Amino acid sequence: LIQPNGGSAIFGANYPLLNIGIIDRKGAEFQLTYQDKIGEFHYFIQPNFSYFQSFNTFIDEAPREYPWQTRTGLPGGQPFGYIAEGLFQTQAEASSSPVMAGYNAQAGDIKYRDLNQDGLIDSRDVAAIGHQRPLTFYGLNLGFQYHGFDVKALLQGVANRQIFYNGA
Repeated sequence: LIQPNGGSAIFGANYPLLNIGIIDRKGAEFQLTYQDKIGEFHYFIQPNFSYFQSFNTFIDEAPREYPWQTRTGLPGGQPFGYIAEGLFQTQAEASSSPVMAGYNAQAGDIKYRDLNQDGLIDSRDVAAIGHQRPLTFYGLNLGFQYHGFDVKALLQGVANRQIFYNGA
């Protein structure tokens, strides 16, 4: 479900979510199990691994002015924002850099990349940020049993997770 972008918002209301998007999802999951016993001692080990990625094959996207603004073809949930290039080291560097509307940069502030090289940091400089690697889950389930006493453990992890903080 996506919100259409092709029409006019002249009436002041957002369009409803419609079933007009196409998302290509790919992934795999693997799990191995090994169990054995030595006398009365029973044990098992079960590693697992999975990865998942989705791509916006089609979203009703209005034509964009620059190619770095396009969302079609990128992973679902790809965050967009300004690309940081470090911090301004001196006031002279901050004063001679592209201007962010309504803000006077100072030494120690974040320096953003002027993608369209027009001397302004504005909505035309917003691009995909973060990475585009697949979300990966992994884990290990293991345990043993001996004379009615058993111990089991589940260890889990995730890699390539991105969280985009905005607002409070």
